[in-house]
Amino acid sequence: MPGVNISDDLELFKKNKVLVISGDPGLVSSGTAGIAVASENKKPVIYLNLKSLTATGHDVSFELINLSKVYK
Repeated sequence: MPGVNISDDLELFKKNKVLVISGDPGLVSSGTAGIAVASENKKPVIYLNLKSLTATGHDVSFELINLSKVYK
């Protein structure tokens, strides 16, 4: 949700294997969120942070990785 600061709860999310999904790709690039869906040039784009996904115990398919912008 816009305006909500979850960085204080990030360790709690990792400990409890919570998948953080956002609409802000900046949260994915910083590692705060594992997945984001946002608009770029009026088209939907999926963003993935593989390190964040692994830290929370989540996997994504190879096909989804190929469709996404990936941060490692």
